[in-house]
Amino acid sequence: MNPDTLNLKSNGEWVTVYITLPDGRTSNMDPSTVELEGVPAAWWEFQDNVLMAKFDRATVQGKLTSLPDYEEGLKFQALTLTVTGRLSDGQPFEGTDTIRAITK
Repeated sequence: MNPDTLNLKSNGEWVTVYITLPDGRTSNMDPSTVELEGVPAAWWEFQDNVLMAKFDRATVQGKLTSLPDYEEGLKFQALTLTVTGRLSDGQPFEGTDTIRAITK
């Protein structure tokens, strides 16, 4: 997943995530099933065996501030995020990454 750093106070519109599968079946993903912490992707496209998905920033920020590892008051913190989805044959996939969150 990417980004490596996410500013939770940003007024941007999207959180962009880049997803690849280790076995190279990225193009077999069903992008309509991709979620970041339970937030469905609003937009996606495949680029060179990578799925680029965009998620509504306000919704993602609301989810992230309610995660168990979110500590209010810290300026920087590490948050572990999970992306889930299904391949076109219905097989589920899941991946996690730890990012640096800027909270102030």
